[in-house]
Amino acid sequence: MPSEPPTLTTISPSSIRSVSSQVLYKAARRGVERRISNLPYKGAHGLNLVHSGDRSYNQYMKLYATRGGLQLTAKGALETVLGQGGGMVRVAAPYLRPRELDGLLDRSFRLLVDEKNLVRSNRKNCARLSKLLYAFPERVRTLANLHAKIALGPHAAMVGSANFTRGGLKRNYELGMLIEEPAVLAQLRRWFDGLWDQADALRSKERFLELCSGGAPSDPLERHAWELGSARFVGGYLKELGRMIRRFGLKSDDPRLAMNLPRNFGPDSRSGILSVSVGRRYVAYATTSYFVDRDAVLVLSLPQDCAYLDSEEVDLGDISFGRQSGERREDVPYYAHIPFFEDDGRLTAEVRKCWYRQIEYELQRAKASPWKRYHQEAFYRAATDPKLRQRLVRSVR
Repeated sequence: MPSEPPTLTTISPSSIRSVSSQVLYKAARRGVERRISNLPYKGAHGLNLVHSGDRSYNQYMKLYATRGGLQLTAKGALETVLGQGGGMVRVAAPYLRPRELDGLLDRSFRLLVDEKNLVRSNRKNCARLSKLLYAFPERVRTLANLHAKIALGPHAAMVGSANFTRGGLKRNYELGMLIEEPAVLAQLRRWFDGLWDQADALRSKERFLELCSGGAPSDPLERHAWELGSARFVGGYLKELGRMIRRFGLKSDDPRLAMNLPRNFGPDSRSGILSVSVGRRYVAYATTSYFVDRDAVLVLSLPQDCAYLDSEEVDLGDISFGRQSGERREDVPYYAHIPFFEDDGRLTAEVRKCWYRQIEYELQRAKASPWKRYHQEAFYRAATDPKLRQRLVRSVR
């Protein structure tokens, strides 16, 4: 590694494209990405294209290689804007994830949001946003029908199709511009300030929390399904559970099977969790709180040798279950996040095959689940009875 940061003229885009995403990921972890991203990358007339959508490494990098050369990722562009000193940062977005805007908290800022869309799209964000409102009540305003996405700093602005969420910045295919032209920035400030003057102040933390919980079902199972926030996700999850239950002939009173719900609700509780365990181990887990950066995620127990699966189908991560008494190290499964399930609401045949293998392994080892006393008959019936499943799914919408 040279002592001085590389320049764009010394980096061959074609050579970077030939490097695998794993190498790029490791380079990012070593800090190479930080050195590259500090370089100037002005385009013509102070305009730069901004991309997102490469799931393999985009979430780790601020720059990546294309046939046209190095390009900014949406994540890199947003961090560029939020990291600038010397003045106020203005942000407008109908959907956002507060964690992506952490850089605002040390700055003078104005945040413009669509209250209704924000509450509907991500109920988990309500707790985080209420804390932001409590700390900075004069800096957040709401505007009905807001659909623009902009982060506007003193010397640059990011404008485009991407919401300031993990999906918008890293997972979805989005396109935008990083603008550094002073005349255009001045026009954008006038546009934003005009909307700011029309917007309503949202000064009450209590009011926002009331909006977040308004209309929530009182039935425990319906409430946890509602917290997951997606009818497609809940319906797909219950359908896959029903398919699994039929495959192994599991009855509700089987001592090895436990289908559980947390017993409390609220933005600071472990709400929005539907878990299934066989014996002493989870085999499926739908939640909004384990991976807090999404509305809802699916986590399955898979064998170690299923690591060959495509990274867009399953992310084994680094978190494994604890090794149980008498269990070989190679038989310990992994928590596997299934990222595509949030979009498709179904498992691929290969993922399902691996999951069933792990369930069969757990059934052979287990005599009873220590969580059986918390088993929810209503949860079991919603998974196995199509009519009850549809009724539960309707409560999520």
